[in-house]
Amino acid sequence: GAYQVAATIYDSHGKAARTLAEGLPSGPVGTFEWNGLCDDGTAALSGLYLVRVTIAGHTLNGTGELEETIALVRE
Repeated sequence: GAYQVAATIYDSHGKAARTLAEGLPSGPVGTFEWNGLCDDGTAALSGLYLVRVTIAGHTLNGTGELEETIALVRE
């Protein structure tokens, strides 16, 4: 069945910099792409960011969460 997906990027201070998805329905496979912009349209600064993806669905018996640290480098 379908899953509900939320994906948020957090800066090194724990502040949400960009929300890529919030409650979107998704199948078992999906991708997200970040263009390096914050929610307010400004360019995110170089640094480390935490990507948190939360997935909820009947087959999960609740909610699953994935986290990955990424580096944004601007020249």
